[in-house]
Amino acid sequence: MGILFFTNIRASSLFGGVEKITTTISKSLRDMGYNVYNAYLNFGETNVISNCFDCELHVKNGFSSNDFIQFLRQKHISKIICQNDFDSLIALRKTIDDNNLAIKLIFVHHMTPLSEVSFFNWETYSRSLFKKKSRVLKDIACALTWKIRYQYVKYRWIRKYREISIHSDRIILLCDKYTEDWVEITDSIKSKFLTIPNPNTYTPNSNNYKKKNVILVIGRLEESQKRISKIIKYWGRICFSNLSWTLKIVGTGPDLNYYKYLARKNKISNIEFCGYHKNPIPFYQEASILLMTSRDEGWPLTLLEAQQFGCVPIVYDSFKSLSECVGNGYSGYIIPNDDDKAYINCLQDLINDRNHRLVMSDNACEYSNNFNIEKIIPKWVGLINS
Repeated sequence: MGILFFTNIRASSLFGGVEKITTTISKSLRDMGYNVYNAYLNFGETNVISNCFDCELHVKNGFSSNDFIQFLRQKHISKIICQNDFDSLIALRKTIDDNNLAIKLIFVHHMTPLSEVSFFNWETYSRSLFKKKSRVLKDIACALTWKIRYQYVKYRWIRKYREISIHSDRIILLCDKYTEDWVEITDSIKSKFLTIPNPNTYTPNSNNYKKKNVILVIGRLEESQKRISKIIKYWGRICFSNLSWTLKIVGTGPDLNYYKYLARKNKISNIEFCGYHKNPIPFYQEASILLMTSRDEGWPLTLLEAQQFGCVPIVYDSFKSLSECVGNGYSGYIIPNDDDKAYINCLQDLINDRNHRLVMSDNACEYSNNFNIEKIIPKWVGLINS
């Protein structure tokens, strides 16, 4: 019995949350004696050789190609686990049905249901308008038709969710609340769904790190989802009274230059843009506080990783799995969404109280143990053997 994980980008422990999760789960399954494979469309980290799979396949010629079908048969694939790729799942279903393959197709969604619609928001979209004189009339038309465009985007995504519900044998979501949302959106049968949270991807030895006066932001620098502009503005209000502290922003993305502009505009000197790093561990080890202001997330690895290394998170209450990811008041703080004053006050209080910060750092390490792979993998085994 072979298990095939399909990822849009080649699975690697150094590239992306979905890919990192895939390698963590695969390694544990292989240690238990399962034959596990990875098929992918795009290379991503081409110079990284993974030892988490029995074999990897670059799907060059599409899912209906002879080489892909032959691979499925030769490796005796019994289950394909499609990681978060809507269009590919539909294509995989067609290949399975057209070739009479006895393969169960499982879809794993790594975000909040319909989060794709929340990213298409006026706040972010409007920043792209009226930047060129030659586009003024077109931009006016876009602004006037915004609500219609938004409803069309929502309609298209709801239709995609319904297609996934029809063509999947099982659907894996990250928390029970997401199942309720998906069922409401699509009128699906609840028994098709299974909840499996993301596991930790690191194994720190202890919380003996020498914490510094560092506040950390880590992730893709994309305003539509991450809303990092909020963090920069908050830090701009209190940075001058906390000159011994530094805000470090780790990552890259389409809005990097915009964030640098905000830092210059607010005359923030104690801020560092550290760029993309394959290994973020040193940043977690030194940082005392992690900030997150995302519009939406599924089950963010950044929160798990920060807590593993005793970095205390402050997060907006903007996605439903958050109450499971963070122990509010114990391992971190969950702030009412968009409450600027509460967020800034919480950050300042945590900066001021070193002893409390150290207690919460230890709590964070302890809380993160709830998501060790040993506690998560039995759910995957149950799914595979069903």
